[in-house]
Amino acid sequence: MLTLNASTIALIAALGFIAVGLLGGGVEVKEIKIPPLSAFTRAACVVFGLILSALVLIDPRGIFQQSQQPSGPQPQQATIVQPVKRPSPEPQPIYSQPFRILYVKEQEDFAQKLHNYLTTKGYITSTVYDDFSEVKPDSHEKPGTIRIVYKSGAKDFEPRLAHAIRTEFPNDVGRLVESLNNGATSDLQIQLW
Repeated sequence: MLTLNASTIALIAALGFIAVGLLGGGVEVKEIKIPPLSAFTRAACVVFGLILSALVLIDPRGIFQQSQQPSGPQPQQATIVQPVKRPSPEPQPIYSQPFRILYVKEQEDFAQKLHNYLTTKGYITSTVYDDFSEVKPDSHEKPGTIRIVYKSGAKDFEPRLAHAIRTEFPNDVGRLVESLNNGATSDLQIQLW
């Protein structure tokens, strides 16, 4: 069964143009009267009818689709977008050698916080309990002091580390001391007194 939509109406109109062009006018059916037409008008009607019918037959829904859409605002459908979970990349090591965080018993909690923070920033660290018995008594620091001991090879690296500690833990850093020590057992270490 043929339904009367925009494509059907266009096809009927196309066939009507072709008929008018072929018959040449001078036709009267019931109340419809088509006067005689010139050859140019008849040719134009045939061409227009063929083009219109070709368009309807090639894509019956696409050409007149806008005229088939209801007018007025349409309800919007909610679209739920799921976030894409990507694995977080492993932080790239900033300093190629691992270094130790040495701490006294009173600094154990802070040593773990500092280790966790520096690990997320790409530093390779380990925490080690130490009573600093190997350090001469006159070189001991006051309680609450953070001392960064480094060899001259780590000199350019040490200011970035000191800045990272000061920035992240401004309330926990009572005193931060940076000292060059080429006789140290490792290139770089943090001492928490």
